Parts: sequence; C-alpha cells; structure tokens
Amino acid sequence: MSERLKEHAWKVCVRQKRTEGSNPSLSAKFRDTIGAGSSVRRRIIPPIAHRLMRGNPTSSMADRAGPLATIGCEPRQARKGAAVTADSGAGVWLVRDATLSTPPRFPLIGYTACLYPSRKSLPVSYQVLARKWRPRSFQEMVGQEHVLRALINALDNDRLHHAFLFTGTRGVGKTTIARILAKSLNCEQGMSSRPCGVCGACREIDEGRFVDLIEVDAASRTKVEDTREILDNVQYAPTRGRYKVYLIDEVHMLSSHSFNALLKTLEEPPPHVKFLLATTDPQKLPVTILSRCLQFNLKRLPLPQIRDHLQQVLAAEGVPAEQAALAEIDSAADGRMRDGLSLLDQAIAHGGGRLQVADVRDMLGTIDRQRVVTLLNALAAGDGAALLAEVAALAELTPDYSGVLNELNSALAHVALAQALPAALDEQVEHRDALLALSRRMSREDVQLYYQIGLIGRRDLPLAPEPRTGFEMVMLRMLAFQPATAGVEPTVGGGEGADGDLRLAGPGRRSNSAGHPGSPRPSALHRPRRRRRWKPLHP
Repeated sequence: MSERLKEHAWKVCVRQKRTEGSNPSLSAKFRDTIGAGSSVRRRIIPPIAHRLMRGNPTSSMADRAGPLATIGCEPRQARKGAAVTADSGAGVWLVRDATLSTPPRFPLIGYTACLYPSRKSLPVSYQVLARKWRPRSFQEMVGQEHVLRALINALDNDRLHHAFLFTGTRGVGKTTIARILAKSLNCEQGMSSRPCGVCGACREIDEGRFVDLIEVDAASRTKVEDTREILDNVQYAPTRGRYKVYLIDEVHMLSSHSFNALLKTLEEPPPHVKFLLATTDPQKLPVTILSRCLQFNLKRLPLPQIRDHLQQVLAAEGVPAEQAALAEIDSAADGRMRDGLSLLDQAIAHGGGRLQVADVRDMLGTIDRQRVVTLLNALAAGDGAALLAEVAALAELTPDYSGVLNELNSALAHVALAQALPAALDEQVEHRDALLALSRRMSREDVQLYYQIGLIGRRDLPLAPEPRTGFEMVMLRMLAFQPATAGVEPTVGGGEGADGDLRLAGPGRRSNSAGHPGSPRPSALHRPRRRRRWKPLHP
C-alpha cells in the first residue's frame, strides 16, 4: 500500500471521528435503524481492498475495523454488533465494530460496505389529485370539445400545423392538451389521435423526461439570450422521437426582443420541429406571433362537468362525500378543473378522509344558503328588525361579506328567472322551493332593484370603514328604496312620472320630496335656451 493512500485513508478516518463526535444523533439514528431489525444492503467496491488483504493476510478481524468488519458476513447481511457511524465525508458509509476499543491499523476506504434501510421503510411520496388524475389522452379530457375535434381531425388526416397557441384562464387544460399532442406526435406505435400510452416515448412524456419534448417556462426565461440558446438547437434532428416539440408556457412573459428572435423560426421551422405555445393573456402577444400560429381558446368548464368528474375521482379514491359539499367545491372552482381538484384535495385533508358540507364551508369561508334565503324573506316582508338580527347572527361566523353579497345576487338571479319562466329554474338549485315562493312574494321591479344595489354594494365594499358596516348599509339601502311606480303604469305629459323615469321613494313616503305630489319635476330640458347670434367679421 502506497504512503499517499495510507495518508489519505487516515485523514478520512479523522474526519469521520470528528463528525461522529459533533453530531452523535446521526450515529444513534442509524444504530436504531439496524437495531430494529431492518434489512440492509451492501455495495462493495473491491479492487483496492483485495490488494490490501493480500498485502496483510494475517490481520485479524479486530484489526479490520471499518468496512472490513463485514467481510465474513453472508450476502445482504451485516455482522452482528456492527453499527453505522456518521458520513465519512468521502461519499461512503464506514462500518465499524461497536466492540472495538482500539483504532485500526489503517482504515480501508477502497472496500466499502454501504448500509441502506430497506425500501419498505422509506416513506412513499403522496401525489396530489391534480397530477394523479391529469388526462393521458384526448378521450380522457373533460370538456373543450371544440379544441379536441380540431386536433383529432388534424392528427387523423395528417394536416398538422407547425405552431399551436392555446389560450385560456388557468386550470382549463392548456398544458395537458399540449402534452397529449406531443405524445400523439411521438408515439412509437405511429402518429395518431390515440397514443398507446405504454411505449417508451409515451411513458417518458407522462413522466416528464422525454428528451425531445423541451418544456420552457417563459416566465423565468424572458431574456433574448435564453431564446437564442433554445433556437440554436432547433436545427438538430430529434434524438428519440419523430418530432422535436417545444412547449413554451406563459409565452406572453417573453420580452419584445425574444419575440423578434422567435419570428423567423416560428414562421419557417425545420420539418422535424413543432411549437406549442400556452398563455393566459393573449392580448399581450404581438400580432406577428398570433398570425403565425393556430389559436385555440379554451373555455371555462360548466359546473355539471366539474361535479361529475369530481364524483368519479371520489369513487375511485374511495372517499365518502355529500352532494352539497361537492356543490360548494365546484362552485368555488369557477370553471377551472385544476382548482376543483386542488380544493377537493384540501377538503379531504380538512375533513379527515371524508367530504362533509360543514367542513367544506368552514374551509372555503362560505355560509349556508339558508341564511341568504332568510335575508331575502326579511327584505320581502320589509322587516328591518329581523334583517338586522340576521346580519348580527351572520357576523358571528366572520364570513367574507363580498362572498355573501355574491350569494345574495345569485339567489336574486334565480328569483328573477323563476318570475320570468318558472320551469327554467334548475332542479339542482339549492332551496329551490324557497326561491319559488320568493318569486311570488316579490315584485319584478324589487328584484331588479335589489340586484343592482347588491352589485354596486359589492363594488364599494372595500371603501367601507368596516366590512360589516358596508354590508349593513347595503341591506338598509335595499330596505329603504323601492320603485315608486311599482304596479303603476308611468304616464307621459304631466303628473307623477311625466318625464317617463322611475323614481325611488321609501315605503310610506311621498314620491316627490320637492313640491306637491303630482307636480312635475323641474328638468333642465324644459328651461328656455338662449340662442347666441354671431356677427360677421366683415360687413
């Protein structure tokens, strides 16, 4: 054994001793792991160790401390009494007999026994529902039929454009459709709208490690140097797949110089290159980029589609759920499937493996819609005391008052729909019978006025001194004002409503505060207009 190797081995041993002394928890952690009976695995690098054993064949087991303490063991087993110490700093784990009191003649770092806990003891990472249930083919997609039809026909008829632009709000499937399209282009079974999903290319694309699918985050690579670095590799043929696909997400974040550098390549790319662009704000894209791409606008998903998909996910996961809780989640998702799955994941964790409406409302900060119906009943009866009492009871829940006004406006919209066409009100609407009763109690003018006051109040709520004060003022405004001509046809040519407008007056008040009832309101249109005569400059 050379002197340099001995010196290096001794330094490693010293570092190992210092680490063990400064952090004894590491040694105790691995000693407990092995003492608990978990299986270990040994990785051996033999070349230097064989030479050292031949150079010192008479060394006893006590002299072979360190990795050689497990030489006499059977494969995949550790000698009884061996313990794992701290990391040596050289990238290996040194094994030393716990019963040895004297240091070894020389530590052997070339022949290492690395002990690892068994895979059964390693924690399994949880995959969120939004990633676990991401569609893997066009047939698994929910909604967006207008986009899927165009892409499927283009793939089946071999009429593919070289650049696609997917636009829409977040969580509606832009990146998912782009990845499925890349899978369809590079499937080893042939290019079609139904990729097999089992070949190497399909599996690598699903796992995010396909070498010919280059995903670029434009939000973090906005400079023109990053774009030029990408374009320098466009000319090279794909490594594995049929096409080299560039997926640029949030493309509107690129700088103007980056867009200019991309123009020529985007207009006339090599035949083996496809560009897939995705953005949530297409208005920020230059017209020169838009004219070079096929643009597909992804829409928000209807609430029934989100609810049906969430029910399928819950059935597959084995999670019991209430229908009212699902209605709260798909309403909060606001047409975005990814938001719905994320909220569902959070609601399952919040409810301890169950989906109950009380837990979901507590998580979302929403209220029971029965309270909204109670507010509307108090408004319909003109009972101010009951209205303020319900507002006080509502304040004990510390709700989001903007959300309460939103629920109130939604209920008023259902009431207006029931007044216009009762059969058009959906059977799935919560408290449908109560809303139908309100449609018979309230006049159409009151419903329209309350809806307008609710919209304006929600807009002005951030300007209020306190959220509760702003909400109370909106309720009192609904109680104080009503159309003065409710149930009376407006007249033209004199009397009340001579100018044909709808005036607002409180209950029991005179409709015209200035003058006698029935006197016309003074208007600027009735004032005589003075005409100015212009004199010629030259007589």
